[in-house]
Amino acid sequence: MGGGTLAELVGAARPVAHRFAGAALCGALAFGSGVALMATSGYLISRAALHPQVVALAVAITAVRALSLSRAAFRYAERLVSHDASLRLLRELRVRWFRRLEPLVPGGLPGARSGDLLSGFVADVEAVQHLYLRGFAPPLVALTVGAGTVAATAWPLPAAGLWLALGLLPAALVLPAAAAALVRAAASRRTEARAVRAAETVELLHGAPDLAAFGRVDEQLGRIGAADAALARIARRDARTAGFTSASVTLLTAATTLAVLVVGLNAVHRGALPGVLLAALALAAAAAFEAVRPLPEAARDLLTAYGAAARLGRRA
Repeated sequence: MGGGTLAELVGAARPVAHRFAGAALCGALAFGSGVALMATSGYLISRAALHPQVVALAVAITAVRALSLSRAAFRYAERLVSHDASLRLLRELRVRWFRRLEPLVPGGLPGARSGDLLSGFVADVEAVQHLYLRGFAPPLVALTVGAGTVAATAWPLPAAGLWLALGLLPAALVLPAAAAALVRAAASRRTEARAVRAAETVELLHGAPDLAAFGRVDEQLGRIGAADAALARIARRDARTAGFTSASVTLLTAATTLAVLVVGLNAVHRGALPGVLLAALALAAAAAFEAVRPLPEAARDLLTAYGAAARLGRRA
């Protein structure tokens, strides 16, 4: 049911697929502009250290300015287009699933409580809408920017491109897989805990007079507190996972940049690489990791969206 429902939800995004594609393109251009900006800045600093004529730096100065503006412009366009597409898709998903759920309430779902059903439905639809923007777009952007940076780095120095590829691969493949494995069990528990907390809160509000008459208010508050504590534990585990993946990407960035610097220095000493390109290669390698940094979170969002799609399918 989950796979079929997920395929159905992917099909529901077809009317706004061009908007998501545009958002992914703008994101790739924004990250690409950032990589080019760092590389050009490194070249400009190295070239300026040799005290050439100002006219010799004019092209690099203009490129730095243009790339700075383009990165900001593409980032703004990506935010604008992606939010517009997400809101349009969210409207479509909410209407679609409400129409399928409404005939089943209340008699068609005998085991469901109102707060549980409502909070679970809203949370699952919210999770599914992130499937496209946070799940599909980041891998496409990372692949485009990573491959382009590796090719650009390998052009003047193949060894630098090789080390950059070796650093990007674990950041793009191993860390997202590890993040997904760490949060696999927590994804369903989070939704269940939220649903339980909402259901217990609704029962407290609706049954407050009866609970007060029978002295059960503290017991009901304890149930709400237990659900909230469960959510807090899951949130702490998610935070530790996010911290681990972020620190791992940072370590990979530092190690890869150092490796590019070492092979670049050897190439400069051999006369195989102009010295003014050394900083450009190192800064481009460091900037390329910004495109793969969102991938662990994207893997978690994909896993959460798959579980949400399965639960929506079971409800409908």
